[in-house]
Amino acid sequence: MLILLVSLSHAVTGFHLDSVGMPLVRGEQVVECPNEAGEGVYQKAWRSTGKKRLKGTCANGLYEGTWKAWHDNGVIEWKGTLDAGRLEGRFKSWHSDGYARAKGDYVSGLADGTWKYWHKGGVRAAKGSWELGLKQGCWATWDKAGEKTSKGAYVDGDKVGRWFYWDQGVRRKERYGGATSMGRCWWPPI
Repeated sequence: MLILLVSLSHAVTGFHLDSVGMPLVRGEQVVECPNEAGEGVYQKAWRSTGKKRLKGTCANGLYEGTWKAWHDNGVIEWKGTLDAGRLEGRFKSWHSDGYARAKGDYVSGLADGTWKYWHKGGVRAAKGSWELGLKQGCWATWDKAGEKTSKGAYVDGDKVGRWFYWDQGVRRKERYGGATSMGRCWWPPI
């Protein structure tokens, strides 16, 4: 009888950012180096401008150590550290205008701890916590003008308890099932 063992890790070549500036690489996924990279330092330049696009180190076919990527206009797009193809430690991303887009930490490829997000132009967009890849605790969001748009809590990635929403200064409440272990989110503005 032949038994075939399959790795639980799903490999992706490179990665892109989602709409809020976080990598579209989650949990068990590992980031493989581009086929032409080989081992050691990898650097890719744009064909037309010669400016850097991506720089980092490949080891055993996976992203390893500090990696950086740049927007077409030469502004840094993201910077992060990977260990055996998984995000580990501080991750930062920037909009093409040079303002911060997202900042937070990863543990074994999963978002963990407090994360902050910004709109183009440097206006804050959101702040909240992740716990091993799931939204946890109090979160707040703001629109592009800096006005608060929502405030509430998550447990294991689901909205729970009372949430407040603002639309052009008008507040409404919604109630979701479940409760938080930390009580209501009546913290001072974040």
